[in-house]
Amino acid sequence: MCIRLIVLVTVMLSLSATAQNTIQSPFSSYGFGERATGTDPICSALGNAAITYLDSTLVNIHNPASYNLLSEGQPLFSLAVRARISNFEQAGESNTTGIAVVDHFAMAFPIRKHFGLAFGLKPFSRRGYEITEKTLVGTDSLRNTYSGYGGANEAFVGLTTNLLKLRTTQFAVGANLGFLFGTAVNERKSAVIDNNSFLGGVDRKRIRFRSFHYELGFMFRQDFGKKQTLTLTGVLEPSQQINSFRGETLYFAGNVNNAQSYSVLYDTSNVAGFLELAPSYTFGFSYSLRTSSKESNRSRNSEFLFMGSYSSTDWTQFSSNFNDVTENYGYNATQKISLGFQYSPEYQEYGVNTNFFESLRYRAGYYTFNLPYTDSGNEISEIGTTFGIGMPITAQQSLSSINLGVTLGRRGSGEGDGFNERFIGINFGIIVAPSNYDRWFRKRKLD
Repeated sequence: MCIRLIVLVTVMLSLSATAQNTIQSPFSSYGFGERATGTDPICSALGNAAITYLDSTLVNIHNPASYNLLSEGQPLFSLAVRARISNFEQAGESNTTGIAVVDHFAMAFPIRKHFGLAFGLKPFSRRGYEITEKTLVGTDSLRNTYSGYGGANEAFVGLTTNLLKLRTTQFAVGANLGFLFGTAVNERKSAVIDNNSFLGGVDRKRIRFRSFHYELGFMFRQDFGKKQTLTLTGVLEPSQQINSFRGETLYFAGNVNNAQSYSVLYDTSNVAGFLELAPSYTFGFSYSLRTSSKESNRSRNSEFLFMGSYSSTDWTQFSSNFNDVTENYGYNATQKISLGFQYSPEYQEYGVNTNFFESLRYRAGYYTFNLPYTDSGNEISEIGTTFGIGMPITAQQSLSSINLGVTLGRRGSGEGDGFNERFIGINFGIIVAPSNYDRWFRKRKLD
């Protein structure tokens, strides 16, 4: 039954990801779209410090060195959805849009003492926008509508192994191997403005992804007594070629809003080539401080968790090659700084009699980074303040939980006449695990 449910959810997620816009941002028109990172509800609530939060209660698909940290016999299923409401402003005009989609699905479980395995489906890049402008060409007025949709998804398998595991020290490495698939489309519709006429033309450009992709990670953890733990993490995504197919089709349209009225004027399909992926690396840390106190004849065990990460992507190396013609996009290198904090009034997993609010995990964070492209020569940056909450589902002593993350952010050049965005992001997810009395892979004995 569980296997059938996993397959069903995976198919639904893949169909959902390819059949709808998964983002609303004009910036996604560049390259192959916007990269999708740190969008699950836990990491998004911690300032997008995605690779640093590692424990047995979540599936961290952003750091492949984390999968063997799960409790023995306690596989985790993770499913998340996200929504975003954006207000775009430029030259005194504004527009508000919103979108809600399924984000990812993943499962992870430990294998014996030193290994961990994960698999699932997650977004790799996203494209989605629509812009309309009016221009005068000769004696004709034209309405140009620019739109984009689609992107790439990644079906992945991850493996983690310990290189060192002592009582207070652990060093693990891992890798995610994925297969990218999907299509990103840029489209322009031009129609003559004349008595509600929609006569015009359509130019549709697309990139189809069919390629393998990998990333590497490590995790070093050191306990200092029973109250303090320091964790150092890193993820490397080397430069690699993403096999792709590019196509462009020009149509004459009796009605640009009715695809059945299109007549093909020019078409090039399935031109094989590749995208040279920009190399990136991320380093992070987390520091856990645990305290104990006596309250009402019982012990209270609290945890303060501090984390941060720094990432850099050399987008100057990003390029495309089709028909043996290399195109460089002139992007800038990017840097991102993320900070996060989590407070757990009671962090013990089992056997603790706590009230509802003590069992929650309170999260907050901040991040800032610059995007690889510019607006009228001005650098585009994004900053965000995040917060969220995690609610363990303690029924039958399982590691299941419900998580919510909220981001308040802005993006743009900051110039008064530039293109700027203010947004609210909402991420919701659920993690499901078997109860402590129904552990998987347990050897049974008959009396």
